Amino acid sequence: MINMIQNYTKCEQCEHNKVCSYKEIQKDVMSKMEGRLDNACSPEIFKFSFECKEYKAIETTIKNPFA
Repeated sequence: MINMIQNYTKCEQCEHNKVCSYKEIQKDVMSKMEGRLDNACSPEIFKFSFECKEYKAIETTIKNPFA
């Protein structure tokens, strides 16, 4: 079966990665969702998404060497 869940939360790339207590919960929730969707008779045209409301991507700044 095709992975029907698009996970927009990448904990490794989040500013809260070092202090977040939800990483393990996210893994548990994702596995439960996948298990339920595998048992559902859902057509493959549907895609479900998962996103942490506290997710904030790490912003990298590139210094201009000519400035």
